[in-house]
Amino acid sequence: MVRGSFGNRGLDRKPHWDCFQCGGKNYLDREICYRCPASKEASIRSMMKQRDCLSILESTMPTNVLLLRNLSIHTNETKIAEKLRDFAPVMSLRLFKDSQSGVSRGTAAA
Repeated sequence: MVRGSFGNRGLDRKPHWDCFQCGGKNYLDREICYRCPASKEASIRSMMKQRDCLSILESTMPTNVLLLRNLSIHTNETKIAEKLRDFAPVMSLRLFKDSQSGVSRGTAAA
């Protein structure tokens, strides 16, 4: 069997927690960050609070972008803009096309 210095490269990495104050990565068995005095418990609480806030924002924040799907490949920007003008002013419109063929992918954002 041949042995070298390359080993198993990262296969034995321990799980870690990220410090909310300095961003340091700490092994799970550490209770205090190795770079600053922040505790593991405070970092985990902060992370959970941030996730809760993000999920609330994602679910309740309105957006000004309308995503149109399942459009015909023959649909163009002009046709879409004409139809949408009946409902609201169109500030910008993008029809997603294949980069090589230039054919519509059937999706647009207005």
